Amino acid sequence: MLLTLLLSVVFSVTGQQDFDRLGERIDSALVAGEREMDVCFAPGTYFFREDHLCFSGVQAPEMVLRLQGNGAVLVGARDGTEPKFENGFVDLEKRKAVDALPPVRKAGFWPVRIPFRKGLYILRCKGESDVSEADAVGMKLILSQWFVGAVYDVVKISRGWVWFRRVPYRTRIWSELRFGRCLPRYMLFAPRKAASAYPCAASNFLSVENSRLGGILLDGFHFLGNGAGKPLLDFRDVHADSVRVDSCRFEGMRSQVFQADSTDHIRLRNSLFQDCYLGAVRLSAGVDDALVEGNRFIDNGLQMTNTPIVDCKGQGFVVRENYFEDFSYSAVGVGLHFSDSTGCITSGVVEDNEICMSEAFRSGVPRELIDGGAIYVWTQNKDVVIRNNYIHDIDGPHGNRGIFADDGAVNVEVSGNLLLNIPGGRDIDLRRAFRVERKRNSMIRRVNVGNRMDGNILDGPGRFYVRKDDPTSFKGENIHLSEGYDRETVVREWKSRNR
Repeated sequence: MLLTLLLSVVFSVTGQQDFDRLGERIDSALVAGEREMDVCFAPGTYFFREDHLCFSGVQAPEMVLRLQGNGAVLVGARDGTEPKFENGFVDLEKRKAVDALPPVRKAGFWPVRIPFRKGLYILRCKGESDVSEADAVGMKLILSQWFVGAVYDVVKISRGWVWFRRVPYRTRIWSELRFGRCLPRYMLFAPRKAASAYPCAASNFLSVENSRLGGILLDGFHFLGNGAGKPLLDFRDVHADSVRVDSCRFEGMRSQVFQADSTDHIRLRNSLFQDCYLGAVRLSAGVDDALVEGNRFIDNGLQMTNTPIVDCKGQGFVVRENYFEDFSYSAVGVGLHFSDSTGCITSGVVEDNEICMSEAFRSGVPRELIDGGAIYVWTQNKDVVIRNNYIHDIDGPHGNRGIFADDGAVNVEVSGNLLLNIPGGRDIDLRRAFRVERKRNSMIRRVNVGNRMDGNILDGPGRFYVRKDDPTSFKGENIHLSEGYDRETVVREWKSRNR
């Protein structure tokens, strides 16, 4: 390490002024043709503005940029306006995120349209205090709507009815009744309830696009809060030997945390993602060779979103040895939708992860959306392997599976997984969906092919459709546990075999 520092440009960040000048210092090193730069932070709290570090068109294929956090806390700066739904909220003194959304509640009835008032609806919500139209400015209603948490503007609350304005969504407002036969659930955001917290507005800390670099490393940072908008860390069309995020903590993020497109050799390791509103990691179809390993993802998707916590759509990804606890739709998502013209390119492995929901999360009114899966697989895949994962204690209002391969998914292997206590849906569900072949917007004309299932242990129902005219599909021997099995013994023996 000492030799590396002697051969590189070193810039120390010891206060906010140094932090504000950081972009200029990195630009100067790039112009000077430096090969290595180490940015060393002193412990403390720093506020980043929008696009704090923004690099575009950089051509420095030998430059390695290392940002060493040393526990520094980076907070999205406020914008001077009143607190609003798009802010992330944090307690600066305690250095922790503040959840501005109340616990999920169940509506007393389905939404009712007000006649002759375009777009105006009411929802029966007993126990909510009255709020006048003047005081309701800025209030939002998040309403479960099949696999979506729809966000609407609140007009007022009167006598146990929430009045709100509907805007179009890809799911219909009564979808909860049609697909789940269950009453919708909701959360109310009120700006005044978050008035005492610090409202983060800046969303993006680091963005790199259309650039060639030797490598990028972020290590040892505590990112605490940002605003809705751009991803916190955003990489597009970046050619580097590696893009690494190690041993960081991401807490209270209001936007997507890490997003990459047309960027290869990504390494996300040993980090904590907690209390984030949307997803944590999104690897788009243009990503090749990404590793997501040894991370902890705790209680994310707070906005009742169907965004997967880790979403993989590229090639050569590995999602391994991570721990996922509490999410609103899926922990891991892989593949491309049948309407995506990119086609069957997704390839990678999801293995040795533990995915579960805590007892507290499963009690009371669930935040989990219906019709999802702890691991969710879209239709189009080139070669996806889901193996040796421990998925347990998954519950929700309706159709909440362990592994869900939807819409006639193709080229998926499901093997060696242990799935226990998933009462809200099937342990494994790869269902027949020939209708997808007939849809006008479908980019795939032969579904339910190339799938393999073998060696899984289940204590609940499973469904794995094998197309009769497809010799590439295979359903082998799986173990279905009988009622009254000893869970501790099963888990211990399964883990010992998979070490």
